[in-house]
Amino acid sequence: MLRTAMHLLRPWQETAASVRARRAAPHRFSLPLLAQWFEANRCDALVPFPRGDVAVWAEDWDAQAARRRSEIDAYWWIMDRLGPAPDYVLFAPWLRKGGGDTVVIQYIQSIQRQDPTASVALITTEPVRSTRLADLPHSVAVVELSEMLERGIHRDALVEWIVPQLLAQLSPHTVHAFNSTVAFDVVEQFGDVLAGRSRLFLSTFAIDRSSDGEALSVLFLRRPGFLDPVSAVLVDSQFFVDRVVSELGYSREKFRVQRSVVGVPEGIVSGPRSTPLRVLWAGRFDTPKRLDVFAAVVEAARTRGLAVDFHFYGLEVMGASGLAETLKRLERAGAVRHAPFATFDDVSECGYGAYILTSEWEGIPLTILEAMAAGIPVIAPLVGGIDEVLTERTGYPVDQFEDVDAYLAALSAVITDPSESAVRSQRARAVIRESFSDGAFDAQLRNDGRYFRQR
Repeated sequence: MLRTAMHLLRPWQETAASVRARRAAPHRFSLPLLAQWFEANRCDALVPFPRGDVAVWAEDWDAQAARRRSEIDAYWWIMDRLGPAPDYVLFAPWLRKGGGDTVVIQYIQSIQRQDPTASVALITTEPVRSTRLADLPHSVAVVELSEMLERGIHRDALVEWIVPQLLAQLSPHTVHAFNSTVAFDVVEQFGDVLAGRSRLFLSTFAIDRSSDGEALSVLFLRRPGFLDPVSAVLVDSQFFVDRVVSELGYSREKFRVQRSVVGVPEGIVSGPRSTPLRVLWAGRFDTPKRLDVFAAVVEAARTRGLAVDFHFYGLEVMGASGLAETLKRLERAGAVRHAPFATFDDVSECGYGAYILTSEWEGIPLTILEAMAAGIPVIAPLVGGIDEVLTERTGYPVDQFEDVDAYLAALSAVITDPSESAVRSQRARAVIRESFSDGAFDAQLRNDGRYFRQR
């Protein structure tokens, strides 16, 4: 009996001894096996090269189980916060104080006006906490993936299975991604499948530039046919459409211009012009906004003795070359720095008599539209889509963004001829009232016929 038991136990003992010996040995695989493994990899690249991590995978087949369990927990955490079957799922990098963040809120508000019984969810995807969630309607479900990223969930897991599986299972009527690299990557990899369950929409508004000059856009470096499953790319300017079609080769039929919503206050909010003229600049302190050009304008105005007080609002977002020195120049020239504002209402009653923009590239920035709506004369270069709203009749266009003398000439015109400035401001308000109302926004979005559920 004992002999039989020992005989049955011996294979297990020998296996355990072999494993112990192999784990204690300098090489966990025999040299002949490694040689065959090298040869197999040389013949077929699909055979993984025998590095240490592959050895762990080969012997410890459940080594990744803990990480996988964390990803599964993240999946259910997101699912729980999204609620049962949202009808509209929107993606954004974050919800903070930029114009693009305001546009996200405008789409949500339009959904609630056009489809009041629908459930709406917003998923923010970057490792940055949002600061404007309180501006969303209370009924909107919000998921901030930054919480998962902070817990060690890798971005690749979000793109490769967590987000696409959520969308496939929930099958919302509309999925709309605003400048979110995570959501754009999901559409690129899984759009063909997801389009069979949901209408896919994308939005992006500008081509940015890094501090060292690299052009940046969520539309760059996408696979051929990337937009095939997408119902439409909704942008805010025709110029941006022309540029990406010309430079990136996308089909023009995939793009639609969707103007933003800008409320026109009753009366002229800017009020009587003060002396000295109070001038407003607002934007991110990044390379495309060209804060250095604004600094040059402030310095030149001081040198020439113009009766102007300069104020600028914003903070560094992507970084800009020479930013510290530019801020010092502005301080020395007497410009007053302020924290960024959430909405234009925060500054509309501060007595500003002109708004100045110095960007090298824009779509149609929301702050220009809001300044025009408030009756504040706008001085801006004709870059991007700005000339779609700003002309000699509605403001003070500048041909070249770096032309300091042109900015000063426009400021002098506002100071010396206030009646003409008021006439241009009235025309600008009329343009905003006609083309940038809630009704115009809803009508444009409704005319597509695919964005909203059919009622």
